[in-house]
Amino acid sequence: MLNICFVVAASLNNVIGKNNQLIWKIPIDLKYFKNRTYGLPIVMGRKTFDSINQKPLPGRLNIVLSKQKFHSQEYQNLYFLNHVDEVFKLCNSFDYKTLHVVGGSQIYNAFLPCCNTIFLTKVLENFEGDTFFKVPDNFSLKKMSFYPVQKGSPFPIEFQIWQKNQ
Repeated sequence: MLNICFVVAASLNNVIGKNNQLIWKIPIDLKYFKNRTYGLPIVMGRKTFDSINQKPLPGRLNIVLSKQKFHSQEYQNLYFLNHVDEVFKLCNSFDYKTLHVVGGSQIYNAFLPCCNTIFLTKVLENFEGDTFFKVPDNFSLKKMSFYPVQKGSPFPIEFQIWQKNQ
């Protein structure tokens, strides 16, 4: 069975984006994201894909989930799919055991029923935004690491790991 994990960064007031863009650029979080997802499949929505200049992230199987039809792309490790079930079939065909869901909010909602783990970077500031993510009530905090404002982090942040309650 495929282990579904969310990788998300959210502010204290649960903002994850504004105008289809991340609000912050935190080098230590980008490194964490890369280390967490490298070599594994990631699934994102079309708006998230647009926000990374419509290019797949290297070293990962990139899956874009959207209701829209896409023209053929010239990239390896990039798939455009229309249904959550197709994502599961693709990952199983490559014998992956873990899938990382990386946004946006509609994609998180689509995979929420089968999500087991949330890797949350909590940015310890409030921001204005139009896209939000709140950890569901049926998850419990298992681990937390605090990073104060420092080189690599213009804001204080916490790396949090949440697990679904059994």
